[in-house]
Amino acid sequence: MERLLKKILTGITPTKEEKIMEKKTAEKIINKIRKMKGKHIEVQLCGSLARDTHLRGYRDIDIFVLFPEKMPRAEFEKEGLRIGRQTFNGKNCWEEYSEHPYIKGIFNGFEIEIVPSYKVKKASLLKSSVDRSPFHQKFLSKKLDNEKRKEIRLLKAFLKGIDCYGAKIEKEGISGYLAELLILKYGSFKEFLKAASNWKPGITLSLSTKPIKPKKEFNAPLVFIDPTDNKRNVAAALSEEQFARVIAASQAFLEKPSKKFFYPKRKTSISKKRMKKLIAVDQVFALRMPFPKKVPSDIIWGQMRKFNKLLRKRLESEDFIVRRISLYAEEGKEINYFIELESIELNDTIIFKGPPAWNTEHSMAFLKKHRSPLTGPRIENAHWVVEEKRKHKNAVALTKKFLKERKKVEKKPFKNALSKAELLEKKEFLRKARTSGFFKYNLSRFLEGKESFL
Repeated sequence: MERLLKKILTGITPTKEEKIMEKKTAEKIINKIRKMKGKHIEVQLCGSLARDTHLRGYRDIDIFVLFPEKMPRAEFEKEGLRIGRQTFNGKNCWEEYSEHPYIKGIFNGFEIEIVPSYKVKKASLLKSSVDRSPFHQKFLSKKLDNEKRKEIRLLKAFLKGIDCYGAKIEKEGISGYLAELLILKYGSFKEFLKAASNWKPGITLSLSTKPIKPKKEFNAPLVFIDPTDNKRNVAAALSEEQFARVIAASQAFLEKPSKKFFYPKRKTSISKKRMKKLIAVDQVFALRMPFPKKVPSDIIWGQMRKFNKLLRKRLESEDFIVRRISLYAEEGKEINYFIELESIELNDTIIFKGPPAWNTEHSMAFLKKHRSPLTGPRIENAHWVVEEKRKHKNAVALTKKFLKERKKVEKKPFKNALSKAELLEKKEFLRKARTSGFFKYNLSRFLEGKESFL
């Protein structure tokens, strides 16, 4: 394992030339902002680039522009956006949104975020969530050494390889900051793997050597207390599914170390023959729609995931057994939902079992509710029973109705996407796969349904 990790480390560590270019680019932007007229009082490089824990090929630079603590929120946001746009001379930049808006743009081939932040005295006095970043930077700059940076890079590359790196809503994985804290906690990548392979939902971690009781209750599979703010769970973004994936991948790597965990084999679309074979045995249909343009990713991903849950709930409310609903989406391309059921078509009728006949009050209510059944009411095994015609027996037809309902109530931008949604039954999959490479690729991923590290 040691030889493998040493080889991996060589390939994921930025070259000397890369670091020089990164440093020059960051300094150029920072100096430009410092010279601007405005009410900002400090400019600071934060994130993995500032801590030298980034991976080779990493092209993101996070620059925080600090404003006085007492500045009104509206003015704070306006000034932050002005400085951001002025940094890029109004070109090759766009507005993003986290807790408040900020500017992201392209310069020298780097994707640069200009994030406004309040300068507060301590983390407990935060006025916005991004105010934490300078505290994280200060804390970690004192804790990290070259050996720890190597271990952090290994962990980040591992998480990236198993598709669990990043706390944004589209990934729901482990953030760079959490990865750094996990190495500080366990000491090395190898020790992290040993610990993570035995994690159980509800585990609470911290950097304290003593047992720590959180200041508040967290409903999350993993809790890691922020060393700069003990009321915050650094792992709050980690979903239960991604938590399980980290555990499974850690177990698999310890059992059989391989570079595929860091460099997974590039997924390709499966053959037409295999696609036909898998489609034939699955009870599946799909939704396809365009990805809205110029929309903050957090907003659209939040709406997409909410729709996923609502669709599942709607199908299950009509007795369809949902095996899985998989969401695949990419900015600038499209949104794909694949829905697999135990059966797309249900019986024409449904049996309703009521209370025992001797329960007078509930019996009367049951009989009143089912006034005109198809058959019954009758008594079977002492209970009232009626048979009624099912309202929705086809899942595709129900989903079509559900789409019409959601178009009326959904908010933009997802509402715009829904207005152009295409509902596809499996007989149409191959036709659509011929015209959309993105759909074909995601259909292949869905049908195969195999983790990249296995």
